[in-house]
Amino acid sequence: MAYAQQVQRLGGGLRRKAADQGEQLLAMIEAEVGPLLELLPVPLLLTSEHGEVLRANEAAGTFLDSAECLIGKHIDRVLGGQPISVRMRTLSHAGQTLRLYALQLQSESRPAEYPG
Repeated sequence: MAYAQQVQRLGGGLRRKAADQGEQLLAMIEAEVGPLLELLPVPLLLTSEHGEVLRANEAAGTFLDSAECLIGKHIDRVLGGQPISVRMRTLSHAGQTLRLYALQLQSESRPAEYPG
C-alpha cells in the first residue's frame, strides 16, 4: 500500500510527565532492590527528592516504633527530634531523584547527623 503523501512525525514524540518519570524510577528501584529492602535488618526509608516517604521497610517501622504508616509523610516529620544517625544516598536516573536513608541510633561519641 502506498501513501499519497509523506507521513510526518510530530516533533518531540511522546513525553512523560515528571510524576510519571518519578514513578518509573521508583518502579525500577522496586524491581532491582525492592525484595532486598524488605530482607535487610537495617531500617531503610526511600523518599522523593522533596522528602516524601515512598517506601519504608519493616525494620524502619520497628526502629521508629511507629504503629502508623510512614508512607506519604515528610522525612523531617518522621525523623525530627529523635537521636538518630542517618546515612543518605541519592539515587538518580533520567533527571529524577530519590533518596535512600539508612537509620541507626546515634551513639554518644558521634554528633547528630539528622538536623530535624
